[in-house]
Amino acid sequence: MTENYLLNFRKRKIEKGQRADNMKHLQDLKALIIELRSVHEKTAGQRIQKDVRDICNTAQKILECLIRDNTKLSGARLFIEYYMPELIGILNQYISIKENNISSAQAKETATQIEGFAPVVKEAFGKLLENLISQNGDDPEIDIRVMLDRLKSKSLL
Repeated sequence: MTENYLLNFRKRKIEKGQRADNMKHLQDLKALIIELRSVHEKTAGQRIQKDVRDICNTAQKILECLIRDNTKLSGARLFIEYYMPELIGILNQYISIKENNISSAQAKETATQIEGFAPVVKEAFGKLLENLISQNGDDPEIDIRVMLDRLKSKSLL
């Protein structure tokens, strides 16, 4: 009887810790989406504005999906902990180049690469959302890793 009590106590303690961890990840994602929306506002009049807006909307839908069913969080942790912060960093580089009118060949090339990168991210995040909704066995992290490898090969990361 005492063993069962201890096992149940430990199980409840672990579940409570997981719920707190899940809430932290959801709050982190919400903060990242707010930051991404701020970045979107700074892209006004730029070629990537529409793609960034679509990425924001997709990220919001991912958040809503995870709130409805936080058991899907384990498949979205890399999205929250790595992809979103990296995306925001890359977009901030783009904004810096444009706001400061940096006209060097390297800056122009970087801006052009980021402009080509935005639609790739939009598509990858869309696939992630589809996978979260459909719960199919595909691993959206693979698609995003490919995208990030492409960025690294172009020296954007």
